[in-house]
Amino acid sequence: MEPIATAREQLVELYVDKYERWAEKPFFRSPHLSDKQNDAMFRLKWAKGNVFATAPLWNDVVPQRDRPVRRLLQTKAETARRLHHCYVVHRDLDSPEGELAGRVVDGCRALQASRVLRDGGFVDTYNFEKKLNGFQWRALVAAGRGEHARTDLLAQLDRFEVLAAAVLEADVAFRERNNGPTARARLTAAAQAMTAEIQALTA
Repeated sequence: MEPIATAREQLVELYVDKYERWAEKPFFRSPHLSDKQNDAMFRLKWAKGNVFATAPLWNDVVPQRDRPVRRLLQTKAETARRLHHCYVVHRDLDSPEGELAGRVVDGCRALQASRVLRDGGFVDTYNFEKKLNGFQWRALVAAGRGEHARTDLLAQLDRFEVLAAAVLEADVAFRERNNGPTARARLTAAAQAMTAEIQALTA
C-alpha cells in the first residue's frame, strides 16, 4: 500500500508542472535585491554560457563580495562574485538539506498557483507572495550554509505542512463552491482557517 501524500505533495502535484519543479532551476536569487542588483542578476542569467556553474558557493570566502556592480567594466565571473550571497546555486544545495529546501520551494510555488489563493480573493496575493518568497529564501540560505540546517529546515517543513493542509482544504472547497449552500458554508469555514494559518506562518 502506497503512503498517503501529504497536503504539500498533493498541491505540488496539482499545480506545479513536473518540468518546473526543483531540479529545473539553475539558481535562486534573493527577494531583497536592489533594482541595480536585479538588473545585473538578470543579465547574468541570460548571458552566454553558464556563469553559475563556476560561481562561488555560499560558504566560499569572496573578497569582491558586496562591491558595487559596474556594467561593462568587469567580467561576468567578477559580477557573480560581487553578487555573492544574493543568490544560491544548485551546487550549494547538493545535500540532504538542499533536498529539504527544495520541498519548501516547490510547496511555495504550489501555494502561489492554487486556485483559492489566485482567484478566491481571500488574501492580498501581492503581500502574501512577498512573504512567501522570503520564507523560501530563508530555507535556501539555511541549506546553503549547511551547518545545523537540518533541524531548522524540518521545523520549517512542519510549519509549512500545517499551512498546506489548510490551503488544500480551502482549495477543494473553492473548486466545489457551486455545489449548494453546504459547499459555500464549507468554503467560508475553510477560508477562515486558511487565512489564520497564513497569518501565523508569515507573521
